[in-house]
Parts: sequence; structure tokens; C-alpha cells
Amino acid sequence: LLLGIGDPYNIDLGKVLYEDVYLGVTVYGGIKLPEMLKGDKEFGGKVLLGVDIASNIAAIGGLLGHDLGTPKVKARIGITNCPYELIPKALGMKKNMTYDYWLLSMSFTTV
Repeated sequence: LLLGIGDPYNIDLGKVLYEDVYLGVTVYGGIKLPEMLKGDKEFGGKVLLGVDIASNIAAIGGLLGHDLGTPKVKARIGITNCPYELIPKALGMKKNMTYDYWLLSMSFTTV
């Protein structure tokens, strides 16, 4: 290819497409804080709990009976627009910002 060195990593562009392109769905729901955590702050509907599930095209093809590469499914649960007050102080976050705080992240694949 480039500079006449061929393909040293043996990359199959078809498999790269199927294994590295993900289709996903994220579902959000509002969070209302308990009174004891809220203090004098009101976060309103800004803080959202999200569940994110994504699958690569190879996994979807596998369900349909096609071998398109290594299937992989990712799932995450997290808080979007998480205020500083809800994040553990040990993480050393900046006080005047909001964050996306992922509570759980999982990947499922074949070996």
C-alpha cells in the first residue's frame, strides 16, 4: 500500500467495518435526589440516569446466521450531568463542573 510496504498488520477492511462499527441504544430517566443528599442544592431534571447498550455489526450478523467477525456487546450504566457533590471526593474533580459518571461498564465478546 503506502510506500510499497503492503499490509504489515494483515488488516481486513471488511472485518474492521463489522467489528468496529456499533449500533446502540441509550435510555435515560430523571433522578430526584433524596433530601439528605440534596442539602441546599436542587439539581432538578438536569441529572439523568442512563443505560447504554451497543452491539457491533458482527454480533448482529451472528444473530442472523452470518459470520462477520468477532461479536462484541457493550453495556454501561451511568449518571449524565452528574454534579460535583455526587462524585466521591477521592477522585479529585473540579468543583465548578458537571460530569458523566459511569457506575458500571461491561463488555461481552467471544474468545
